[in-house]
Amino acid sequence: MLSSGRRLPLSAALFLLALLGFAAAFGVVFSPGGLAGAEDGEVADGVAIDAAAASPQVWLSPAPYGMVMPPSMAGFGSRDFMDLFSPAAPWAAASARVNVFKLHTQWVLNATDADLRLVVDDLNRRGIQIAVEAAGLTPTASCGAGVEGFLPNAPDLTRIMARRVAAAGGSLRYVALDEVFTFGSYLDRPGACHWTAVKVATEIAAYLQAVHSEFPALQVGLIESDTVPVAQIQTWLEAFKTATGAYPPFFHWDVDWQRADDWPQRAKALEQYSRSRGIPFGMIYNGNGDDATDTAWIQHADEHMAMYETLGGGRPDHVVFQSWHMHPRYLLPETDPSKFIWLVNRYFQTRTSVSLSVATSAVSGVLRDASGKAVAKAPVKVFVTPAGGDGQYGEYQVTGVVPPGATSAIAGLRVNAECDCGGSAKLSLYGMRYLQAGDPSSRVPNSDFKSGAAPWGAWGAAPATIRNSDRQPGASMFQLQVAAGQTSFLNSGAFSVTGGASFTFTVGAKVAPAATGSGYFTLVFLGAGGEITRVRVALEPAPTVYTATTSTTGTYSVKLGKMPSARVEVVGHYAGTATRWAAFARVVK
Repeated sequence: MLSSGRRLPLSAALFLLALLGFAAAFGVVFSPGGLAGAEDGEVADGVAIDAAAASPQVWLSPAPYGMVMPPSMAGFGSRDFMDLFSPAAPWAAASARVNVFKLHTQWVLNATDADLRLVVDDLNRRGIQIAVEAAGLTPTASCGAGVEGFLPNAPDLTRIMARRVAAAGGSLRYVALDEVFTFGSYLDRPGACHWTAVKVATEIAAYLQAVHSEFPALQVGLIESDTVPVAQIQTWLEAFKTATGAYPPFFHWDVDWQRADDWPQRAKALEQYSRSRGIPFGMIYNGNGDDATDTAWIQHADEHMAMYETLGGGRPDHVVFQSWHMHPRYLLPETDPSKFIWLVNRYFQTRTSVSLSVATSAVSGVLRDASGKAVAKAPVKVFVTPAGGDGQYGEYQVTGVVPPGATSAIAGLRVNAECDCGGSAKLSLYGMRYLQAGDPSSRVPNSDFKSGAAPWGAWGAAPATIRNSDRQPGASMFQLQVAAGQTSFLNSGAFSVTGGASFTFTVGAKVAPAATGSGYFTLVFLGAGGEITRVRVALEPAPTVYTATTSTTGTYSVKLGKMPSARVEVVGHYAGTATRWAAFARVVK
């Protein structure tokens, strides 16, 4: 699956609030110095959907532990994957809600006959249909070799998987083609084919003919990435219909949640387009690829589905809970909110909505559940983010666990580099601190720049330069102004870390709103073989955060003081509880 893509700089505060509140797990917390929404003080409401009225098809696809992966992903997958397939496994409620279990291609091709039979028997017993994910394109002599979505003799591999499932006593019902248009047409890197939509559709038609010659009832649908513009996806779906004679039996959307842009708008546009063509539309809900713990991954996944289905108004036909990340490492029990299977039951819990009315110097609103009942004594946060100017000081804080095998790390900054990101950027960086439990001071050498630039290294077309701090007399800061298309890199000196230790990484900076989407602050963990993983904190302006508590009637209000003269985005956020969804509302004023 594609896990990153080019971002559009829109709705920064909405993205920021999705990260707030997860400091205890692995998130970003701001201590300040999109989406289509209501304008100029209108009331904005999230869309509360009664879960009882929504009946999507639920797909589940955790990653098995022990699959052959690159060294950088050692330890990939859930340790208790096979535990799911015991009659006494603690997911009785969730398994009753799951309609389709999607198995990973590598696992189906390489599992022992005994393990595959155990899985198939249990899924049959539970009445859960079986799906796999597959590559649908075959490389040519000139392109496609080593490119995701392509495999030698792709139809043959799909037939082998279907035969193995059948030999184990099951029936393969669905195949989800892994982003064949994204990788066959849109991907731009060495080895890419750059085929037209018509060419990709022609190749897929041949694939379908080969597969259906042996398994005519197999339903073969599509997964595509939100790195591809909506208009191109629509062109692709029409080309698919022309080449194959019908639209795909389902279409699933893979979102890169760490792109601070208008993904809910684009997902909703595709949902509506798909439904108008009779194509069941599915959203893949998961956490962030660089989440450092299971808890962080689950909480982010929870937040993503709430953002789309409350504020975004989405109602997908298929809800797909899937991981191809390092987390979650554990699936069970279903009652534990740090375990993957918990998400299935979470989806069917009570939804909420929050309204938001912005006046000259105050914000107010009402928090309700799906039945319209007031939610009393509940915390609501309000985020106010300027849409112009140089931004305001904020501290971006990340907590997590050092990955196994890491012995050192560097802190730094990337703009228009080492990412699918781009744009202009203006920011001031006042310090980067790294602490492990019990540390009396930061491990980052010269973390507050009191000794000037050394040993920090800055390079690129527009490198950061050291300046006198505009916040603290006698201190220094790095200042950066980068035009679109220019690159900028900043690295600290290396410092020691301890694998498995808890850490806190804090960045003090002032980021201009125009920098949204141009890059990220980073913490790079290193081991004997080089980079193990990196933490990314997207360049976003820091909001001012206010907190209120709802009354017995569900109302809340906060005084903002004097509103900035520049245009601002105001977001209201209810974080939810163990039994209630989160809710969002947004106003641009």
